[in-house]
Amino acid sequence: MKVPRAIPSSAISQESCRPMRSFFQSLSGKNLPPPHWTWPLAVALLTTFLASSGRVALREGDFVHLWSAGRIVASGAGASLYDAALQRATILQATGNPALWGAQENALGAFLYPPTTALLYSPLGVLPLHLATNLMAILTSLLAAWSAWQVSSMLRPGSRWSRNAVLILLYPPVAYSYVLGQNGVLTLAIMCAAWKASTTGGPLRAGLLLGLLAYKPSWLLAFSWVPLAARQPRMFWGMLLAASMLLLSPLPLLGTEPFLAYLESVPSILSLPHQDFYRLALQYDGLALFRRYLPPGMADSLAWGSSLLLVGVTWRRARVVGNPSMDIDWLAMASATACWVNPHLHHYDLAVMAFPACTVLHSSLYASVSPTGRHSVRAMGAWAVLPFNHLAFLLDRALSGTSWPPSPTVGILLLWAWSTFPARQAELPAHHRSHDIDLQ
Repeated sequence: MKVPRAIPSSAISQESCRPMRSFFQSLSGKNLPPPHWTWPLAVALLTTFLASSGRVALREGDFVHLWSAGRIVASGAGASLYDAALQRATILQATGNPALWGAQENALGAFLYPPTTALLYSPLGVLPLHLATNLMAILTSLLAAWSAWQVSSMLRPGSRWSRNAVLILLYPPVAYSYVLGQNGVLTLAIMCAAWKASTTGGPLRAGLLLGLLAYKPSWLLAFSWVPLAARQPRMFWGMLLAASMLLLSPLPLLGTEPFLAYLESVPSILSLPHQDFYRLALQYDGLALFRRYLPPGMADSLAWGSSLLLVGVTWRRARVVGNPSMDIDWLAMASATACWVNPHLHHYDLAVMAFPACTVLHSSLYASVSPTGRHSVRAMGAWAVLPFNHLAFLLDRALSGTSWPPSPTVGILLLWAWSTFPARQAELPAHHRSHDIDLQ
């Protein structure tokens, strides 16, 4: 039996805020048709992404390292997956470019993921590099569009796929993931699917989806605390089960050799941020922020302390929210916290922040029509945070060489801080925070 948990709207004077209400209703799609420009713009952007996949395939981005691991597994040499000589030979044979094997590859090899990830990329490894890169770009585009659909279905009624698709496709980290052939958008899609399952009353399904983040252990670590904070034991056990099965799935095919080799390489991978060849300028997590300004020991202590602080505040916020696993704003807050905690947050990994951005936009549209001061401040904050978040990389490039903190990292903190400033439950439309509660 399902009992709707509806929350009444506040009494708002229709006459006093009719002009602003009409404007924001036209944006949000509430009672009025959505603006006509969002659909053609979303379709045009998606078409451009798909049509440009051939051009992306001409670039030798990060994808070649992932493809080479899939190639080794597909060729039946999975037992030697972490053999640096075999990795180098595979890359040079496909590209003929020795510049793709640099100092980091000499020290750690070209593939720093668990064997599971190589197995996942093996279908692409069967294909020639150019064709595989083209297909990866197409898959990234479709995953971005699918993520927008997942977000829209979470925020309905009032949220439109076209508006979220525009917001996501114009987000620079999504473009970085697309151009480099990286997996930032894949992480975004997994997270959005998990949050969709969580908000529809499926904590076990949400946990199973979150467990898929084991393909990139840094993300599994970054989200590991969420089921506990949300007070969802089924989500926790689902996440643990899926992660365990995914990590162990290559054993029958690859044997134990690659697993042992990967475990041996873990200490070297953990020490990567302290190496001279580490590109700290391309890292945007909390650890990287402190490492830019402080000695390693002090930086790491303060960074992990700040991570505990953000997790603690988010955890505390979950105690205030009635059901955090169904609260969109809290899930956005948790996503921003996970980005801060992730110890290896590259520019393409920030694609995950597209979900909080969509949530902020949706919430601000409804908050803006309320005459209360609290909602007005919240809405004005949203309209300041969103442009900053989308333009952060341009600003970061303009401030390159200065002592200013990286703008994308500041954007994480701004979106997180905005989520801590909740709208009053009674003043939001019932659909924004109310969900059906399954009592069975």
